[in-house]
Amino acid sequence: MSITFFLRNIRKVLLVTIAFLARDGFSLDQDFVGSFILQSSPYRIEISGKQAAYTMRSVVFEKTRLGVNTGFYGTIFCPAPGKFIGAGHSEGGKEEVKRLTLKVDGQVIPPEAGRTFSGQSVTFQKISRLADLELTELTELSPEKIVITRSYCALRNQPAYSLYVFQFCWSSETKEWLAELADGQIIEGAFRDDDGWRLNEDVRWTAVYLPAEQTGILTYYPQVIPGQQRKSCYWDKKNIYHKYYLMMKVPPLLSQGAVLGPFTAILKGFTASPDTWKKEGLHLAESLKLASGLPTKVKSEQVQKQ
Repeated sequence: MSITFFLRNIRKVLLVTIAFLARDGFSLDQDFVGSFILQSSPYRIEISGKQAAYTMRSVVFEKTRLGVNTGFYGTIFCPAPGKFIGAGHSEGGKEEVKRLTLKVDGQVIPPEAGRTFSGQSVTFQKISRLADLELTELTELSPEKIVITRSYCALRNQPAYSLYVFQFCWSSETKEWLAELADGQIIEGAFRDDDGWRLNEDVRWTAVYLPAEQTGILTYYPQVIPGQQRKSCYWDKKNIYHKYYLMMKVPPLLSQGAVLGPFTAILKGFTASPDTWKKEGLHLAESLKLASGLPTKVKSEQVQKQ
């Protein structure tokens, strides 16, 4: 199968998704500032209002706040160095949100500031524009996990410098991280609260651990997303966050009609003692690999510390 054929078919899927949103979604004639909550126990996430383009603001698992509201989540696109667009960033322009669709157990409900939307299945879809790049995003909550899928389409020829596909502001109370690299190596490290950068590699998955609550969270990719610059990394900011970024590899020019994605991240929380959390994180990652039909044997003999 040629890459051109593949991209054309992916674009058709996106067009079908957009048509679905046009039927059931809500156009933003009246933006709102306040946030709202999406919940499928034990998961709970806060979604911002227009001030941060209706993006995630926090992540709670089993009453433990792992994702904090001290920074931006969502997609950040830079057509040129320093020209950040997306969520609350506006150095290069504002993210223009076109349409939202919220469903709770299959029922379409208008999103509203100050409300909590709970169910066994909660989905939140957004179509927005970052310069001439159109983002189609789907966030799905269930009792088992949080799944976030993002796709991008160039509406015109669009210069591109960097694209942060995923970013999560994990609590500064997390103390350690663990990851499987694209080549199967397992690497681990500790946060130092020194404003430094950790990891800086392409990963299949990565996890962080908050020992005070004996709770951790895994970020898993069904497909490794090649990165550039810092690739997958943590920004180690004392008393602010241990922020995770995935800086995706992009060409310097996205031609009109070019499609990137879909890209999927799966979040799974877990509880474990300080002595067993790495084993539990590995177990969860291996179970997700098995569900994806991927080989489950990791090269445990190549564990490295940073």
